[in-house]
Amino acid sequence: MAAFAIGAMIAVAQATLYAFAPLCYSSSIRNTGVGAAVAAGRLGTIAGPLFAGSLLGAGNPPAQVLIALIPITLASGT
Repeated sequence: MAAFAIGAMIAVAQATLYAFAPLCYSSSIRNTGVGAAVAAGRLGTIAGPLFAGSLLGAGNPPAQVLIALIPITLASGT
């Protein structure tokens, strides 16, 4: 249930990007700015599970994987 809730929140956060990103860019670079922001989100969607899977595959317990992801999450939120 928790994994479903977290996944739903991530999907909503990415969808919100489409609404708020155009407000951050002037009209001359809006397409490029929004496209770059969306691409970064998609890259994180792909790289995150690969990174977590590699940590789990190396024998790390799930708690340690979550701790390893904290700095990445904090950096992406700034």
